[in-house]
This record gives sequence, structure tokens and C-alpha cells, in this order.
Amino acid sequence: MENIKEADLIIFCITDPSRLSSPFKLPITTWQAADKNAFIEIDDGGKRYRRSHGIPSTKFDFHKLQEAIKCYYKMLYDDYHMETMHRGLLREIDAVVKQYNKKCILLKCFTESFPDYTPENVVWGNLHLYEDISMKELESMSRKELKEIHRGKDERKNHLGNKNNYNMYLFLKDIIDKDDFTPREVKMEEYFK
Repeated sequence: MENIKEADLIIFCITDPSRLSSPFKLPITTWQAADKNAFIEIDDGGKRYRRSHGIPSTKFDFHKLQEAIKCYYKMLYDDYHMETMHRGLLREIDAVVKQYNKKCILLKCFTESFPDYTPENVVWGNLHLYEDISMKELESMSRKELKEIHRGKDERKNHLGNKNNYNMYLFLKDIIDKDDFTPREVKMEEYFK
């Protein structure tokens, strides 16, 4: 909200409902609860911290955080509750966009990104960034590239290679250039063949 009044255009990549928020700004999901390599380990003068997706390191006890994540997903996590909260956040985004008369594009990262929700005040893409674009990109990669990605060394920006990042730029640029922010789903297939 601190940036919304000055924003000319808002673009959100919508994750799935199972993500947990944290003061560390780490993308925490269910698959990370069991995978201790989910975060990228960095060394800072002999002190070990973790970071993920280019987010600056934050000092915390990784082992305690990892245990808390595992316990939360094992003992407290509730799909229905998280989906309900996620829908509430999507409704809030929709309401704020309308209230401030903002131009907004939503991109679905996963099939679960819009749980039983259809936006009313924004433009959104029909493809899922991960399943429909990133995973198909992986199908065309060499074994060596795939091995590096599975070892946590995905050098692609936004989980997309250069070609698909450029395709995303073209998709977004076309929406912006047409300046038609009538609420609707926009087909992305012509950009990601």
C-alpha cells in the first residue's frame, strides 16, 4: 500500500495459497518443509545464512526456521483456511485497484493461484507461469542444465530463460501499449509457442 498511490501500473505474480509469509521475506512452500536445500546457502564471513530467489540475506537461525516450517505444515496447515485467506487477498487487490483507479495485470504462477476466484477489476493472463511456461521450457533443456536446476542452481530469471522472459516482456508491453485495462482474461499462447 505504501507504493500504490504513485504507481502508474501494477503487475502481480500470484502464487498459490500454500505459501507462508515470514518476516524474512522468504518464499516458503510445502515442498520446502521436507527439502533442506530449498533455500540457497550463502557464507558471510564465517556465518551461514540462507536466501532465496535473489532476496538479500536475513540473519536467522535456519535450522529452527526449517523445523518450524516442518511442524507448521505437519501439524497446523489447513488447505481450506489458506485458500480462503488467498481469495481474501485477491479480493483486496481487486478492491484497491478499483478504489484507486489503477491499471493492473495479474499473472498466475500456478494452477492454484486463483482458488475459486475470478478477478473483477484487473487484466489477467490465462497461462500459469510455472506449469504452462517454465515446465515446458525445462522439457527442451539438456540433461546437464536440468541437473544444475535440480541441484538448486537455476540461473534463469523468474524461472524463465532469456527467450521466455523476452516473450513475457512482449506480452506485457502489448497490454500496456493498447492501454485497454478492461477486466478480462488475456490469451498468452501466441507469445509462448
